[in-house]
Amino acid sequence: MLFRSIDETVVETIITDDKGPDSPIDEDVKATIVIGDAGSVTEANATYLTYDVKLSNAVGSNVEITLNTTGSATAGSDYKSQLQYSIDGTTWTNVPTTNKITLPADGSVVKVRAEVLDDAITESNETVILNATTTNAQITSSADTGTGTINDDKGPDSPIDE
Repeated sequence: MLFRSIDETVVETIITDDKGPDSPIDEDVKATIVIGDAGSVTEANATYLTYDVKLSNAVGSNVEITLNTTGSATAGSDYKSQLQYSIDGTTWTNVPTTNKITLPADGSVVKVRAEVLDDAITESNETVILNATTTNAQITSSADTGTGTINDDKGPDSPIDE
């Protein structure tokens, strides 16, 4: 930028972006957390509700989020309370006891899953709501949720759960 002072002296000022040389994304860019719904599954052991968790767009650095579950399903009896996550969709890792995972700065998807348990109780369909929160300054909305439904496996002609 060029400015002229009162005495007509030309003053040149260079304004540089504060983006780091190793990051293709300006750290001033903001995003939101996005969780896709897991759809529904029929109650059975070794069945999973899988949620896609990501940033709405790329940001300057990775974002740590905290996960938890709510809903009408009960952790420990309707689904395992130990969540798992995967960056590649193939290799699964238990979410640490801190319930924190890291979302990549490039906005790519991290899959999070809850393993469904067959509780042998005839009941209504139940929901598992995955919640994600963060205090990261790059995130404009600090939370999001995704819903998955566990459909009871009782037969249509039988009041006894299978």
